[in-house]
Amino acid sequence: MKPPVFFQGDDDFANIISQKAAYVDKTGLLRELVTRSPKVTLLTRPPRFGKSLTLNMLQNFLEMNYANPEDRSIPEELFQDLDVFKEDKPLCDEYMGRYPVVSISFKGVEGLCFEDAALMLFNILLDLAKKFRFLLNRENIDEYSLFPLKEILDMGKDKNALFGPAGTLTPKTLSALTNFLKDLTSLLHDVYHKQVFLLIDEYEFPLKKAKLHGYYDEMLNIIRGIHLSALKGNSNLYKAIVTGCLRICYQSICSDANNFVCYGLRDAEYSDVIGFTT
Repeated sequence: MKPPVFFQGDDDFANIISQKAAYVDKTGLLRELVTRSPKVTLLTRPPRFGKSLTLNMLQNFLEMNYANPEDRSIPEELFQDLDVFKEDKPLCDEYMGRYPVVSISFKGVEGLCFEDAALMLFNILLDLAKKFRFLLNRENIDEYSLFPLKEILDMGKDKNALFGPAGTLTPKTLSALTNFLKDLTSLLHDVYHKQVFLLIDEYEFPLKKAKLHGYYDEMLNIIRGIHLSALKGNSNLYKAIVTGCLRICYQSICSDANNFVCYGLRDAEYSDVIGFTT
């Protein structure tokens, strides 16, 4: 028998499983996250604790085949030897490969000045838009629903136009940044007639870097706008799972989002979902 392969720091669930690397099977706890968690759940853990891998595992479990929603062969192959597939068939039948998923990480949104960091944030949202660019070719989709997706793709062609005088964001850019996640969940709901799972990793990373380099207020305005738009009163949202390191940041970001429930390292709820347990 070959010894297990170790991929230190790898947060790509599909890569770990396909390469038969060492993996602590947390899939048996998927029911806790998928069916029992609040509408918007923040899980805070220290760095290198497995937050990104957990969200990636969740994405691989839930996300549908957009070209053929009835085809669930990819998640079935990934999860066939894991606990959730062997022990919770009802959950697999109802959720595995059944839902649209929007997954985004704010890790890497940093810079010595606000303009650099805002451009990194835009590029992350642009990459997400490119993933769903195929929707532009589908028939019978209302042009109004497609507009935010077209807009951010068009804005990516001339990134100099994102900024006004002195490196400030134009009103158009600010609106696109703060509303895109909500608009994307709306578009996916319109196309697939299912509410959307939203996964946000490293939610406070841009604020930590902004505090360090002196543009905290400008970045807070964007990050708060993104979260409030996507997470508060979003009828297209089935559930949102958000991860980060710091609990205190969510109080300033989401003070107006009263559906946001935070569970830290010392809270009993979901304590075994991320990280090693004894």
